[in-house]
Amino acid sequence: MSEELKEEVEMKYIKAWDVGKFHSAYYGQTSCGQRYALVVTSGVWYKIRLIFELSKEKLNIPGSTIFEHDCSSHLTSEAVQEQVERWKDQMNRRNVYMIPR
Repeated sequence: MSEELKEEVEMKYIKAWDVGKFHSAYYGQTSCGQRYALVVTSGVWYKIRLIFELSKEKLNIPGSTIFEHDCSSHLTSEAVQEQVERWKDQMNRRNVYMIPR
């Protein structure tokens, strides 16, 4: 996995969030090569965020761009790992490049 993506996720997202605290992160790559991170934060509840990269090479754009998508909210400690595994499975099998609306 790209150290660049990990550094960008840590600096722009994990250290910048002012609600909840960082719990865990999983970094992966879809079957079509798109890099992503699933980041879990916790407070009273757990929340999962999907952060994915649009690659300048794939889309012929000036630079890589990072997007954030809320995957869940108000998860219990028991439910959060199940949801992370579900998202990992979906993302790892994804064969279509994701582009935000």
